[in-house]
Amino acid sequence: MKFDEAMKELNKIVEKLEKQNTSLEECIELYEKGVELSKTCTELLQKAQSKLTILKDGKEEDFGDKI
Repeated sequence: MKFDEAMKELNKIVEKLEKQNTSLEECIELYEKGVELSKTCTELLQKAQSKLTILKDGKEEDFGDKI
């Protein structure tokens, strides 16, 4: 999953959770999915940060190992 896709889905979940007519069961399911999407976004950001650090430090030869 791409970062932008995960963020869009996460925003949809937040909108649904903010509605007052969402059942408790649905809120729990949405929350669980949101936590997973949040973890995915964090992992994708960490990978991007690692790639940028490698490029900044001029170690392009190590770049393939971090993908």
